[in-house]
Amino acid sequence: MIEVGAKTADVLVLGDDMIARVTGKCRYVAKIYESIAAEANMEAKVKRHAALWTATFLSRFFVPHSDSKHLTVPILGKALGRFNMRANANQAVSNELYMACKSVGYAYEFRYVPVLRDVFLERFKFEWAATQDKKRSAMLEAQVSWNAKQVGVTLKNITQKIRVDEVLSEYDFNAFCFERYELSCTDVVDLFRQVVISNEMIDIEGIVGLKLAQDFL
Repeated sequence: MIEVGAKTADVLVLGDDMIARVTGKCRYVAKIYESIAAEANMEAKVKRHAALWTATFLSRFFVPHSDSKHLTVPILGKALGRFNMRANANQAVSNELYMACKSVGYAYEFRYVPVLRDVFLERFKFEWAATQDKKRSAMLEAQVSWNAKQVGVTLKNITQKIRVDEVLSEYDFNAFCFERYELSCTDVVDLFRQVVISNEMIDIEGIVGLKLAQDFL
């Protein structure tokens, strides 16, 4: 800290992801951190941000809230690009049950954005109605998502778990979408509905898809 000229630092680390707020003369902090990682035969991808809302941690944005707080929201393009993909090859579990449970997990992750949370709940209802092997749901509940698992989310209590006191207003979310992607909230929600509600293979075309694609390209 003294060598790089920084005065104070607040650091949050989980696994191989880290976010830090550094004050003082910290121009060389990123470069020195990269060199330390290189000495350990590792590669550190360090990015400097002037504001918290431009940074990410554990594939989440910090979206400014009207009460001078930040609420976490999954990286939009990455979440959308991965949603309709199945990572579990267990043939004993139907696609309908798998996607029902995955939809629950995504609904929880987007609990601070009601307009997107409800899109995933709509997909859950569709898949759950078509699920024949509902008795296997207990087996998958723990796999809904890592974060959902930590707070005990199940198919039975999802309604209570996703109802939170503080949520992003449409104004807050619209402002973030414009600053991040130069898109309106309506543009983003419409694309989410197009991808999430459908269980068919579709090609995403147009400027909205291209702008969200920057999150994973």
